Amino acid sequence: MIYRIVHDLGRGYARYLFYLLCAAAGFPAHSAVIGSVVDSQGGQPIAHAAVRAILLPGQEVVAETFTNADGKFRLESAPSGSYAISASKDGYLNLLPGHLAYAASAIAGESAVPLQLELTKSAVIAGNVIDGSGRPAISARVTPIVRRFVNGVVQFRPGTPSALVDDQGNYRLYGLAPGRYVIGVTPSGAGQAASVFLPAYFPGTSDMEKAEVIRLHAGETRRSVDFILSDTASYPVSGQVTGMPVEWAGRGVAVSLFSTSGYTNPLMTVQGDKEGRFQFESVPVGSYELVAEGPVIAIGGLGSVFGASPLFGRRHWDVTGPQTAGPEIALHGGDSLNGQLAVAGQGEPNSSCYTGAHVTLEPLDPIPPGATLTAAVSRAGTFELRMIAPGRYRISVGHLSSNCFLEEIQVGGQKVENRIVRSDASGQLTLLLTEHGSEVMGTVHDNNQPAAGAVVILAPTGASGTIRPEDARATVTSPDGRYHVTELAPGRYQILALRQVKTADYLNPAFWVDHKEQTMGIVLEAGGEAHADIKVLQLKEDWQ
Repeated sequence: MIYRIVHDLGRGYARYLFYLLCAAAGFPAHSAVIGSVVDSQGGQPIAHAAVRAILLPGQEVVAETFTNADGKFRLESAPSGSYAISASKDGYLNLLPGHLAYAASAIAGESAVPLQLELTKSAVIAGNVIDGSGRPAISARVTPIVRRFVNGVVQFRPGTPSALVDDQGNYRLYGLAPGRYVIGVTPSGAGQAASVFLPAYFPGTSDMEKAEVIRLHAGETRRSVDFILSDTASYPVSGQVTGMPVEWAGRGVAVSLFSTSGYTNPLMTVQGDKEGRFQFESVPVGSYELVAEGPVIAIGGLGSVFGASPLFGRRHWDVTGPQTAGPEIALHGGDSLNGQLAVAGQGEPNSSCYTGAHVTLEPLDPIPPGATLTAAVSRAGTFELRMIAPGRYRISVGHLSSNCFLEEIQVGGQKVENRIVRSDASGQLTLLLTEHGSEVMGTVHDNNQPAAGAVVILAPTGASGTIRPEDARATVTSPDGRYHVTELAPGRYQILALRQVKTADYLNPAFWVDHKEQTMGIVLEAGGEAHADIKVLQLKEDWQ
């Protein structure tokens, strides 16, 4: 039998999901799943953790229990089929990579090796935010910011959860995964209208690259992460959006301001008038991308609402001082991409490979929130993505059958590197699939001894060397230090082994760069296998 784990980093809880793919005659009609839930840092048992059996794909809970005072559980299983085992408790998170193939013996029956589910205590950051006059910056939003590979591109992106400053100037970020953070604060209203203050990053800089990196450990509460929001050199930016159709009947256009630092969320969004005129009241010196979309119906705290058949515009703009002429942003129709799924080496597509699949474009450039980015695949293997905001996107295919993998992407017959295409790409878009998965096996050593229970992470890697740990597969080694991961998509991978996953740092691009000499690169062909013996990674001092 094959076991897999996926993770859900939720607010204040964690969850293991074990996908049990059972052969028709390989699982008894009724048997017990036994195991324990422990703290990943010290191995202490976690009492009163919820443990559930969830029938897939309908997510129906078919059995449920709680761990006892010793952290142990006994779960009466469902009949044969595909289902999941989950464990959760408030204040804990699961830090393991998604799609973890769990190397354990059969869990069915009284003599089965017990499962051990590890959860990690979440962390807290708290502090105070005041404005330049010394008053509480009420309703300012404080956000934990992480450095991540986003579809192969290094970006700063907001973590969760964020928090609002209260009437005493205090804030509290809870449920954080152990790891590294930059903490930013955006004054009230800055996300929807003009801001009179520059977004600040701890300990008091406007440059995210110069911000102090806060390192959190499991269960830690870091206090006194305080801010003073002060006035800074900033200037009005006024401009004009052109190309607004008369049939918009007076509806305006939303214009968002993005920093070129790589932060994925807009710093400010304003609504232009019916003539397309817009103004940001106070923009600090710096480089920005201005992104426009319309027709806009409303701009609210939960995002903008747009009408049908949107138009898009984009313009780079540098703010260096008072401006005499503002930016002009021309609107254009969204792009379209038409494509075909096919199985490599076959003239006709195999519909069983992609029945129910969908194609998704994941943006690499700042885009407005109204673009349509997902399309269902037809029975003939065709798909069409329409009204796409101009920019670069990474293509992914979801809900392929378990024995089907994306092998290569072509535009006009030419291979696309790193699966990245432009929205205005010309030529037939072809997604070549393979029905031959790959596999990797080997042994992990620690001080010349087999490393039992080590976590092996396999991160997809692009031709240019960009690593995607957010798409990682992983496995836990057996008692003799061996690992074996099957059903891998063909392509390049970077492998490392950790004695224990104590933080979310493995998702940080700098982690892979700093430990490059301790990782191993492999290339998997469709249907092929690789043997890779590796050593447990020794953390550099900055990451300990």
